[in-house]
Amino acid sequence: MEDLILMRDNPSCYLEDPIVDLSNPTFLTKDKLCGRKEEVARIESLFMQRSCNGILVSGGAGAGKSQLAYSVMARLTSQTESYFFKSKFDQTKSSIPFSTVGSVFNQLCDEFHQNATESQSTAVRIQLEAALGSQVAILADILPSLFKIMSVDSSATSSEYVDRAMNVSFTLRTFIETVSCYSRRVTFLFDDVQFTVHLNNLNIDGVNELVSQSLNTFPRITRPLALALISKTQGNPLFLHQLLESLRLHGLISFNLNSRRWIWDMDKILNLEVSDSVLTFMVEEMLQLPEELRHVLKISACLGSSIKLRAFDILAPELNVDLRDLLRQVVEKGYMLRAPGERIQFAHDKVQEAAYEMQTDTEKKTNHLNFGLILCLSVIDGDEDELFFLSMSQLNRGDMSSLPTPKRTMIAALNHKAGCRAWELSDFPTALSMHQQGIANLPDDHWSSEYDLSRKLHLSAVEASCSLNNIEVTKELAQVVVRNTRNQDDKLKVSFIASKCLLQCDQLDESREVSSAILKQMNERMKFRLEKMTNEQVLSMKLSKNQDRDKFLLDVYISLVAVMQQSKSSDRRRFPDLGLRMMEITLSNGLTPASGMAFTVLSAVFASAGKADLAYKLAKIALRLSDKFDSNRYRGRASLGLGGFVAWAKEPLRACAEIHLAGKQFADRCGDMVTSFSNQQFYIMYLFCCGTDLEKLQPLLKKQIERAMKREQHFASVSAYGVYWASQFLR
Repeated sequence: MEDLILMRDNPSCYLEDPIVDLSNPTFLTKDKLCGRKEEVARIESLFMQRSCNGILVSGGAGAGKSQLAYSVMARLTSQTESYFFKSKFDQTKSSIPFSTVGSVFNQLCDEFHQNATESQSTAVRIQLEAALGSQVAILADILPSLFKIMSVDSSATSSEYVDRAMNVSFTLRTFIETVSCYSRRVTFLFDDVQFTVHLNNLNIDGVNELVSQSLNTFPRITRPLALALISKTQGNPLFLHQLLESLRLHGLISFNLNSRRWIWDMDKILNLEVSDSVLTFMVEEMLQLPEELRHVLKISACLGSSIKLRAFDILAPELNVDLRDLLRQVVEKGYMLRAPGERIQFAHDKVQEAAYEMQTDTEKKTNHLNFGLILCLSVIDGDEDELFFLSMSQLNRGDMSSLPTPKRTMIAALNHKAGCRAWELSDFPTALSMHQQGIANLPDDHWSSEYDLSRKLHLSAVEASCSLNNIEVTKELAQVVVRNTRNQDDKLKVSFIASKCLLQCDQLDESREVSSAILKQMNERMKFRLEKMTNEQVLSMKLSKNQDRDKFLLDVYISLVAVMQQSKSSDRRRFPDLGLRMMEITLSNGLTPASGMAFTVLSAVFASAGKADLAYKLAKIALRLSDKFDSNRYRGRASLGLGGFVAWAKEPLRACAEIHLAGKQFADRCGDMVTSFSNQQFYIMYLFCCGTDLEKLQPLLKKQIERAMKREQHFASVSAYGVYWASQFLR
C-alpha cells in the first residue's frame, strides 16, 4: 500500500522508468529537502511572523544549511511576492571588502529602480536626503546602483564622525528601512556567516528518503542500504552525496539493464572502509583524479570559493595551461559550478577545503605568492577592485621571505593602497589587516629607509584599529608612531586617536591621562577673561587662521569633557576650567567647526550655577554655530546641551522634545551612539511630560530600555523603566 501511495504522489520517481544514459549510467542525488519537515515548518512559521526580523540556520559542515535556507526562503518569498537576495561570505576574504553585504543592498537598488513608481522613487529620495543629509554619499561607494535611485554628490561626504563603523551601520540601516517602506517585503540570505534553527545530520528516515529518490527505488527496498550508509556517514548530507557517487564510480552501485533499475553489492558496501571525516574522504577521492584536474582544483582552492573567470585567463598564459578547458571538466564532474557574472564557484565549502588540503603548506604558500604576483602585475594600474584585492590576498598568504627588499617594499605600498580602499568601502577589519601586512613587509630599518611609507601605514593602521575599538592594537601602534615619527603633529594625532578609543571602551582614567598629556605637550594653560559679546558678534567672528590645529585642540578638550561626564570621580570639578579654556581658544583664535562645543560646555557650567539666562544664550549660540559649519557631529551634542540643560526653562516642552529628536538624527548620521542615546532619552521624557499618547510612547520606551541594557547604562535603563511603568499605570 505504501508503494502505491508513492507511485501516485511521485510518479516520475517510482512509477516511470528512470531516464538513464545507458552508455554511462549515472544518477542525480535529489535537491529535495529529505528528512527536514520539522525544520521547514519552523522556518515557515517564523517567516510569517511579522515580528521576526531574522532567522539563523546553524549546524555542522555539510548538514545542508545553505540548501535548506535557500530552498525554503526562495519558495516563501515567491509566494508572498517579496524581494529575495542572497550572498555568500568568502572565508578566504579574497573578494572586494564589504562586497558580501554590499551586493545584496546593491541588488535591492536595481530591483527597486526597475519596479518602483515615480512617486515611490521620489518619496525614497526625499526621505533618504532628509535622514542622512551629506552622509548619503557614504552609500555611493558601497552601493554603485544608488545613483539609479537618486543623484549623489560624492564630494559632499562629511569626513566628521565619532564612530565610523556605527556611522556606516546607521546609513545602511536607514537605507533598508526607507526602501522597504515603499517596496515589497525584503528578505536577505547571507550564507556562511560562521558564528535559530539548528540543523542536525539526517536520521535514518531522512537518509532513506534521499537514497530512495536518488535511485528511483521504493524506500522499503533501499532501507538496508540506507542503514549501511548512515553508519559510514553519520547522516551528513554532503558526505552521503559524495559516498553515493563514489560507490557508483567503483561499481558497487550500478544500473541493471535487464531489470532497468539500480542495484548494489550490499556485502562489499558493508565491508568497505570509509574515512570517518567527509574532508578526508573527499581528499582521497580527489587524489584519484587525473593530475591536470587536481592541478586546476588546487589553483581554484587557493583563489577562493567564488572566482571571476578573468582571473584564470590572466593566470593561464603564465602557467602554460588551458584553465578554461580544465574548469569545464571539473564542472562536469560536479566539483565546481558555473555562476552568474562570468564566475565559477565550488559546489560546497568542503570541496574547496578538500582541494586546498591536497597541497603541502610549502606548496600553498608558493602558489599564493606566484598567483598574487601574476595577478598584481596585470591589474595594478586598472580599476578592477575585485582582482586587485584578490591579488593582495594571494600575496599576503604567500611566503615573501625569499623576495628581495625592493619587491617586498613595493608590496607594502600596495597593501597601503588596498587598506585605504578597504577603509573607503567601510571594511575596517580588512583595512587594518592590509595595513598590518604592509608594515610586516617593510625592511627592518624602515623608519629610516622608508620613512614616508612607514608613517602612512602606521597612521592608517591606528585609525582602522580605533574604528574596531581594538584598544591593544591602537595603543601599540600609537606608541610606535610616537617613538619614531619626526612630526610632532603625528604624535599628537595618534595619541588623540588612542584617547578616543579608550573613551569608547569606557577606560576613562587612561583616556583622561592621554588627553591631559596632549594638552601639556601643546603648552595649554588656563587664562581666560569672559568678554561681553552679542550673539551676532559671536556668529560673525573671523575664522581661525589655523583651523586644523584649533579644531584638534578643541576636540581634545571635548574628549576630556566626555570622560568627566561619564566619570564618578572628583574630576568633574575641572569642568568649568575646561569650558573657560575652550571659550578662550575660540574668542582668541577665531571660529572652527568645533567652536560651538565651547559654548555648549560653558552653558552647562552656568546652568549648574543657576544662571539660566546666560546658559540659554550660550546654548543657542552653540547650536547656531554648529549649523553655520553644517557639522552633524557637533549639532547632535549642541542639541543635547540646549535641550537637556536649559531649554526646558525657556521653551515649551514640546519644542524641547523636537530639539532632542533633531539632535538624535544628527548624532546617528555621524555614528555618535552615546549622544544619540542621550538625546533619545530626553526626547522620550519630554514627550511623556507633554502627555503624548501612551500607546505611541511605549514602543519607544521599550527600545530605549533595550539600548540602555546593551550599553550597561543602568541609571538610564531604570529611568526608562520608571516612565514605562508609569505610562502603563496611567493607561
